[in-house]
Amino acid sequence: MLSEKEQVKEQPDIPRPRRNENEALARRSLPTKERLFLPPGYSPPPGEGSDDQERPISLNTRDPRYVPYVTKVKYAVELQWGYPDVALRHGLQGTVVLVFTILRNGQLEALQLVRSSGVYALDLEAIRAVQAASPFPPLPPSIGERKRFEGIFTYEDNRLKYDFVR
Repeated sequence: MLSEKEQVKEQPDIPRPRRNENEALARRSLPTKERLFLPPGYSPPPGEGSDDQERPISLNTRDPRYVPYVTKVKYAVELQWGYPDVALRHGLQGTVVLVFTILRNGQLEALQLVRSSGVYALDLEAIRAVQAASPFPPLPPSIGERKRFEGIFTYEDNRLKYDFVR
């Protein structure tokens, strides 16, 4: 067994910052509150890290620019969406992710299955619900000519499961 001094000698040397580097780090100025937080209502100019046109808006967004319209779209889809009987009978569950594009007049332009649940009946029902909910309300002028939205459809069998004790 090695003594403590011998164990310390066997450990590789760990590079430590020189004293001057530590002092320089300690003396640097901290950012001001204005530099840490963006001003209210700030949005980056187009082309400066803003890929808003590229990224779909979630139907669960909390962005105040989209909430009033997305609420209407979500409600229209939820009225059409259901749990397929065959999937419910067999206890099939899963999550489907769809991305769809709505034109200014509310028409459904494109619909894409981004992530399958692995169960054809569940995927088909989510696609059917979005198609059946179309046409949607017209897009507000502030949103643009067309907008992509992302819907996450989660199928969970929430029926009580009884476990009998023997």
